[in-house]
Amino acid sequence: MKIRIDDDYDKDDLEKFNINNNDSKYRSEQHQDDILKENVIETTFQEVYDYDKEYSRGYYNNYQDDKNDENDNETLGKITVVSRLANKNRTLISSAKINLYVLNGVSPKLVETKYTDNLGNVTFENLKKGSYRVIAIVDRKYFEKPTYSPWNEVTIDKNTTEASVEVVNKIKAV
Repeated sequence: MKIRIDDDYDKDDLEKFNINNNDSKYRSEQHQDDILKENVIETTFQEVYDYDKEYSRGYYNNYQDDKNDENDNETLGKITVVSRLANKNRTLISSAKINLYVLNGVSPKLVETKYTDNLGNVTFENLKKGSYRVIAIVDRKYFEKPTYSPWNEVTIDKNTTEASVEVVNKIKAV
């Protein structure tokens, strides 16, 4: 690539800007002086690797792969939630309200609300690829804040299509 730089330069600037490359060695000393007298530097640079351009291209390709995965039916998943009391028998809780939220960056968005069955289970099915949060809704007058095992956030993707979350509810001391 050939460029011209119009400005006030002297011979030392050629070395300072590392412009004495292959192109300038074929010029005579007089030719170099003529170019500098006109306050113009002409030289040829090799095209350098554009990291940002390659990064953007890679990001775009990954984005396209993600979009293709979103349309892939195999990425649909399910999350099963079990609600229990934190007693020695680990009693199952039926009719417990469980909310499922999709995590979209700014604030979670409610996807669905379900109630546990007689065995303390609820299943959220046909979930698209993404990150989800399970929240058990409890009456804080009677229960402490629930704990979750292993955690109340789950990511559904092509590697993880099924997950389980256990909600443990502890009765408040009177």
